[in-house]
Amino acid sequence: MPSDKTRSFVVSPAASAVIDGLAGGELNYSGALSTIAERFDEVVRRHLPGLTAEEWTMVTHSLRNVMRQPWMVGAVEQAIEPPAVADRVASLTFAEKVSLVTTVERYWAAKARGEDARPPGSDDARRMQPADRQ
Repeated sequence: MPSDKTRSFVVSPAASAVIDGLAGGELNYSGALSTIAERFDEVVRRHLPGLTAEEWTMVTHSLRNVMRQPWMVGAVEQAIEPPAVADRVASLTFAEKVSLVTTVERYWAAKARGEDARPPGSDDARRMQPADRQ
């Protein structure tokens, strides 16, 4: 895995515009990207939906390998079974949906890396989330 200091990647035109918008006159891309990532992480942490453990299990399994496009987050409930849980997810705010999708993606990514990740909704799943910054 790359170090925390050096990463190489290609960004979409939309992501590039966001980074450029924050980079300022010095074109500090690293600083802009770090700010974006930290803000996003805070949104995910603060808007984690209060689903039951059973609802988290259904959502986690329904969303495995599903949510790959950013525009899909607003309609995430369409990928969820059963309908009662889909209706519950439909009632979430957009920020809660982003948090839900990101939390599920983090879980599956940790599993793919071979980590001992706890499913969202389990008592100690908070360790999947970044450390609380209160």
